Amino acid sequence: MPAVLRAYETYRERGFEIVGFDHDQDPAVMAESARRQGFTWPQWHLGARKQEIGRAFWVSGLPTNILVGRDGRIVWRANHVPRGEEFDRLIESALGGP
Repeated sequence: MPAVLRAYETYRERGFEIVGFDHDQDPAVMAESARRQGFTWPQWHLGARKQEIGRAFWVSGLPTNILVGRDGRIVWRANHVPRGEEFDRLIESALGGP
C-alpha cells in the first residue's frame, strides 16, 4: 500500500479521497490494522451488507480499487493498485487535470 499512501499525501489537498471497506474482520481488528498501516482515511466495516455493496460497486475480488472522478463517474476499476506514473495519471484525470 505504499503507492496508495504516497498518492493520498500528494493529492489529498486537491480533493483526492480514499475510503476503505472491510468485510472479513471484526471492526476493532480492522481499525487497529488501519492504524498500524498508517491509513488516516475512513474505513467502513461492511458486515452483513458486503453482498449488497459488492454488487453495487461490481466488486469481483479483493482488493478492488475504484477511482471516481469529481463528476461522480468511475474513471478506473481493478483488483490491483496501479504504480508510479500510471497511478498519478489516473488521479490527475479523476481530479480534472493538474
